[in-house]
Order: sequence, then structure tokens, then C-alpha cells
Amino acid sequence: MKLYITPSDVDYSDIIHRFPIVENLEDSTDVLILPGGLGNFYDLFQAITLKKDVIIYNKDMFYTPVIKNMYEAYQKGYIEEAPSFYINIESDYKEIIQKLEEKGNGKINNGKTR
Repeated sequence: MKLYITPSDVDYSDIIHRFPIVENLEDSTDVLILPGGLGNFYDLFQAITLKKDVIIYNKDMFYTPVIKNMYEAYQKGYIEEAPSFYINIESDYKEIIQKLEEKGNGKINNGKTR
């Protein structure tokens, strides 16, 4: 696993010390999207486009409107795959760490094959 983390005010130092972090999204296998500015939204859609495994930290329902719109786009046929195919959405930070640990140990791969 090579993890890219979007910039944020969220303290994620515990993740940095546990997992191999890369500087560029393109070099990653996995992407953690934290609440943040427009650059984080850009990174989210870039990660989806590049078919990275994505975990969204939906703290305080920050990304809920975007996720809802993606599901509506899927239901209307604008996108081919349901968002759940390429993203995991978590509102509990401890669950994110657990998923990353499982993924790092080879136990999960978002449950999907591409």
C-alpha cells in the first residue's frame, strides 16, 4: 500500500507513522480524502478517475452532498459504476485507521476487483 492523504486541518499524524505515505496522488495505490478545500475535491475526483482505492473521511457529513450527487448521477446513468465500487465512506476516524490497517495487512481491497 502507498497512501496519499489530502491536506487538512485534521490531525492525522497517527496515520503518517503507521503507513507508507507518498507525496503525489499519481504514485499512490490508496487515497485518504480528508475534509478540506477545493483541492481536496479535486483530489477526490482525480483519485476516482485514476481508479485508486479511496477512503473518504466524512467528518460532520462534509462530503455528504457530493456523495449524494454521485449516487444520483449513477442512478440517472451519467456514471457507469456505483460510487460504492470505488470509495469507502467513513465518519469515524478510528474506523478509517482500522480499514487502513486491514488493507495494509492484505486483508481487504475495498472488496472489489477492477
